[in-house]
Amino acid sequence: MSDPRLVGVLLGHIRLPRVEASAKAARDLVAMSARAWDVGDDVAYRARLAASELATNAVRHGGGTEMLVFSTRVGTRLRVEVHDASPALPVRRDPAVTDVSGRGLLIVDDIVTACGCYPTATGKAAWFEIEAAWPREPGPVTGPRPCASLRGR
Repeated sequence: MSDPRLVGVLLGHIRLPRVEASAKAARDLVAMSARAWDVGDDVAYRARLAASELATNAVRHGGGTEMLVFSTRVGTRLRVEVHDASPALPVRRDPAVTDVSGRGLLIVDDIVTACGCYPTATGKAAWFEIEAAWPREPGPVTGPRPCASLRGR
C-alpha cells in the first residue's frame, strides 16, 4: 500500500496489520499526537474515540493485510486518516435500536468537526478533523545539542 497524499503538518503515522488489536494502536497514536501538541483533553478524547471507530471499520470491512493511520495538523484542526486496501467507501447506516453494530460512523459524525472518505490509488481513506486550540506552533525542534555543546571545551 503506497503512502497517501497528505495535507498539513504530519504529527504521527503508523502502518498496522489489519487485526482487531490494531484499533488500540491507532487510538494510542492519536492520543500521543494530541498529548504532544497539548490540544486539550476534550479534543484528545474525541480524537481517540473517532480514530478507534475508523480503525475498527478498516479491520472489519477493509481490504488487504494492513492499514495506515496518519495524524496531521491542517490549519487549526487535528486531522486523522485511516487507509486500507478496499475500494468500497463506507456507508453510514441507520441501525435499529436492537442492532448491536452499525453506529460507528454516526458516532464519528456527531463528535468531530468534519469527516468523510475518498478513494485512493490503493483503496480508500476515511478521515475526520476536530477544531483544536494549538498552544504550540509547529516549527524547528529546539533543545540541547550534545555534540555542539562539547565543542570548545
